Formats: sequence, C-alpha cells, structure tokens
Amino acid sequence: RPAVRGRSYLLAGGFLPGHPVRLTIDGHLAATLTATDLGTVTYMIEPSQLGLKAGSHVLRLGSLLITMSTTFTTH
Repeated sequence: RPAVRGRSYLLAGGFLPGHPVRLTIDGHLAATLTATDLGTVTYMIEPSQLGLKAGSHVLRLGSLLITMSTTFTTH
C-alpha cells in the first residue's frame, strides 16, 4: 500500500476519452476530472489540503462503466 507524505501524484488510465471521472477519498468527492484523449487522468494528492488525518484511506475513480480503487496511508 502506498504511503503518502506531503504530495503524491496520481496517474490512472483506461477511461473513455473526454468523459468525467469522479475521484473520491473515503467516500467524499475530492475532484471531478476529465479523461484526456488517451483516457488518462492525473491528480496531485495533498493530504493536508484534503483534511486527511494519518492512517489508511480509500481512493476511488469512477466513470460510466469503469471503477478503480486503491488504498493508501498518510503519515
């Protein structure tokens, strides 16, 4: 499981180009991203700006029929 200290860069692919992708952390909407022409999205995770306390968190990306999730830990 990735550990995030300060900022961490998220890169994910496989989405439909030009479509919105909802990024949630612990079930709360963090951002709505738009997939690039290649179907990728990027996001800079900054735990302090998102109000994330130290511990384990669930990150989920969802768009139309595609949902991806992972966990990460903040210190």
